[in-house]
Amino acid sequence: MRVHPFIVAAVVALVAVTASSARSILGQQRGRERRVAPAPEPEADDAPPAPRPAFVRPAPAPAPPVEDEPVPAATLRVRVIGPHGLLISDVEVSAVRQGHTDDDDEPAVSFDQPSADEAAPPGTFVATELPPGRYDVSVEAPGLRTAHVGGVATGGELVTVTLARAPILRGAIGTPSLLLDGCRGGRIAVRGPEDEEDNAGSVEARDVQLEDDCSFVLDDLPAEGPFTVELFRGKDPRPAAQVLVTLPADADPAFVCLLPPCSDPPASVAVFVADAEGRQVNDASIEWSLLGDATFGEEGMMSGGGFKILHDRRVGETLRISASDDAQSAASTLVVGPGVNDVVLTLSRRSRPQP
Repeated sequence: MRVHPFIVAAVVALVAVTASSARSILGQQRGRERRVAPAPEPEADDAPPAPRPAFVRPAPAPAPPVEDEPVPAATLRVRVIGPHGLLISDVEVSAVRQGHTDDDDEPAVSFDQPSADEAAPPGTFVATELPPGRYDVSVEAPGLRTAHVGGVATGGELVTVTLARAPILRGAIGTPSLLLDGCRGGRIAVRGPEDEEDNAGSVEARDVQLEDDCSFVLDDLPAEGPFTVELFRGKDPRPAAQVLVTLPADADPAFVCLLPPCSDPPASVAVFVADAEGRQVNDASIEWSLLGDATFGEEGMMSGGGFKILHDRRVGETLRISASDDAQSAASTLVVGPGVNDVVLTLSRRSRPQP
């Protein structure tokens, strides 16, 4: 029997599709069996793998000790000039580093004058080998005001400090008849700011010399003001008179009159002696004499260190003042004015005597 070719082709295609479907169903069934089937248990002889050792980074070796670097040494330079531009020899310069107090172990810095080989202006004081920073500088000299300069930086420019004459207080008792035994029955006391809590009877009297005209001079005054000058009579603890005194920054305080009225206040004369280079001379002899007044003719002589002061002078009188040492001399004539009069005598070489 002859079969038509189209029928054979259709049968072949049907058989191919049926086989493909059967293979697909069989593959899906095997996949489900694989997912559902339990995992095979490990054999008893197989040991678990050994854990992998952890990597530990070795500790770094300690760094070698670092030596402290030396602190660079610093320098302070201070130049000191006295009254009227004089160079003062007996000067003490000290300094304290800012941020340090007296309770610290750090000592105060001391200064020295440079040697002649070092180029430095006259009157210069130097402190070396200092820690860098800022310092509070103090300058002291006998008979002069103490000067303080704060915040001076090391390695900076030369700092100039000018010292002024210490203040002088002049006063008098105007009505000594109110005292017992006149001027001798009174005593003078000075009460400073640190004595405000004391009673008047506990204030110790200064050793103040009262002149015949009941005037007095105080040249050892408190460093700061205001302060009170008190007059006591006999053993009475209550002051018979008192005056509040304000201390000027660069001048002498005003005349003090206790138990007014007072007569015309006396004057004073401060005598400075210098050499040709402007250095103060401490070992010169000073002579003075009153001119043009036969009634009150006076003369006197002074010697010793520092400058000298003539007290209890009258305003308007004329004084002849001279100074000398072994080889030099100087002289000046002065009309005394009110207050404290300053005189500077500059020594010069004496002329050789003529044959």
